[in-house]
Amino acid sequence: MNIVEFGKFRTASVKSGANGNGFAGQVAKHMIAKDPEIMEPGEKLLTRFVNQMCASSTGVPAESLINPARGSAHVSRARQMAMYLLHTSLSFSLNEIAAIFGKDRTTIGHACRVVEDLRDDHNFDRQMSDFEEILKTAVALTQCKSVEPAADA
Repeated sequence: MNIVEFGKFRTASVKSGANGNGFAGQVAKHMIAKDPEIMEPGEKLLTRFVNQMCASSTGVPAESLINPARGSAHVSRARQMAMYLLHTSLSFSLNEIAAIFGKDRTTIGHACRVVEDLRDDHNFDRQMSDFEEILKTAVALTQCKSVEPAADA
C-alpha cells in the first residue's frame, strides 16, 4: 500500500499486479481520508456540534450518525442533514465529509441533493434555515479571541 500525505488529507492506494488492476486494486483503488488527528480543533468541534444538533432535532443518538451501518430512516435523515450542513454552511468538501462519516463522496452528494429537495417543504426549510443561522453564530464564536478586561484607569 502506498500512502501519500497532502496537507490534511492522507491518500492511500493499493496496487497489485504489474498494472495495479488486480483484486486489491479494484477493491481499494483510491480512498481519501481526513485524519481526525490532523483536523483543526475548530473543525472537530463544529463537526460534533452539527452531528449533535441534527441528532437532537430528529431524536436519534449522535453516535448513530457516524456509525458505518445505514441505520433507520430517522438516522439516515439526520445524517443527510448533517452532511448537507457541513457542505453548504461550513464549506467542507464532499471528500472531507465522506471521510468523517466513512462513506463515499457520491453518497454525500446524494445526501445534499435529498436535503435540497426536502427544503421544498416550508417547515423543513425553516428548520434548516435555523440550523444555518446557528452555525453562522457557532463559527463566529470559534473565531473569537479572548479579550482581557480593560483595567480601570
